[in-house]
Amino acid sequence: MATVISSLQQNTSGSDHLKRDVSLVLSKLDPDIYPLDTLLRRMKKGEPAQAVKVEFASVGVLPRTDTVKAEVQQGNAGAAVDVTVNNVGMWRVDDLILLVGIANSPVLWVKSVTPGTNTLNVHVLGATAFGTVPLLEKDLVIGWIGNAKEELGNASIGRMVQPDYDYNFCEISDAVVEISATRKATANYTKEHDWKRQRREQLVEFRKSLEYKSWFGKRSVIVDPTTGKPRWTMNGVTRYITKKGTYDKDIVNGPKITESQVIDWLLQAYAGNSGSTTRFLFADTYLAGELMKVDLVNLRSRKLEVVLGVKMDRMEFNFGTVYLKHHRGFNEMGHNHFGVLLDLEQISKRDLLPMEKNVLDYKAQGKHGEAEQYIEQSTLEIRYPDTHMLIVGD
Repeated sequence: MATVISSLQQNTSGSDHLKRDVSLVLSKLDPDIYPLDTLLRRMKKGEPAQAVKVEFASVGVLPRTDTVKAEVQQGNAGAAVDVTVNNVGMWRVDDLILLVGIANSPVLWVKSVTPGTNTLNVHVLGATAFGTVPLLEKDLVIGWIGNAKEELGNASIGRMVQPDYDYNFCEISDAVVEISATRKATANYTKEHDWKRQRREQLVEFRKSLEYKSWFGKRSVIVDPTTGKPRWTMNGVTRYITKKGTYDKDIVNGPKITESQVIDWLLQAYAGNSGSTTRFLFADTYLAGELMKVDLVNLRSRKLEVVLGVKMDRMEFNFGTVYLKHHRGFNEMGHNHFGVLLDLEQISKRDLLPMEKNVLDYKAQGKHGEAEQYIEQSTLEIRYPDTHMLIVGD
């Protein structure tokens, strides 16, 4: 039945026929939604990729500590003793050894090295003569502090670390925004609003997808059995990280995270590598909330800063500077009580084909409309895995 009205008014028109007043400022355009992708795009990029497979090398620091493999009884005054160690390959003649954790530790001098038996023959240095080698317990940590050459002595044997090689694949990612000719023909269609809004929203979701792949992607190359074409996917940064700090997320009657745990995490992250003094901690809502309850974190927090367009809390520790970023996307992807501590100096975005916009020729394809495609082929280079760490609530 027809509806009879006396006059045409705003509220008598169907809402789908009204011209909309839509703000072009969308909260979803906030770069904090995809902070890792934002930071890597704004930092100095790595060299352009030359192939789909991108290889990279990490050279770790020389080992400085070893352990005693079997107990060594106290020696005689001025005499050398044999010490069996677990990593004889790190030692050279004339090395100086410190007994780690021993108050006022003596210094041992390596007289000879026998790789076949994992044995060091050592003296204790006295003021003007060799002293007495003390009892060395099994599993005692010993540290290499350098070497001491005699006058006109022989040159040392070389000592270096072989590079560790790894690789990643350049992955093709795209997003398309399209509009039908029918929609364009309607009277209330406005390119300035409708098309721009759709394009921005699509770009936001595209960037979010790139963000999540940067964290959690899995490296593979599979030839599609139907098309016969290869599909390359890349590893996200979490695939390279082996260090892991944990806390009990189920504690109810007390703090889930203590100051001691925070210090231990930082010690684990910074020790044993020559990474940057600046690290970035990306934390989900729950981990970020628990960290805010730790007095040490609040005491060390300085102020909110904008780093390459991303808002972060800066914390100063004796180890270095740690920027804390609340990452809502971790929860969106089902990663609760989860965080990643990164040394961004060791991560680079490598573009084989930088992001570009293509106008798709729908008419040539027999389609009734128009479309734009955003596409790139890139990967991530993750060096020195020991500089990065996961923090997980178990």
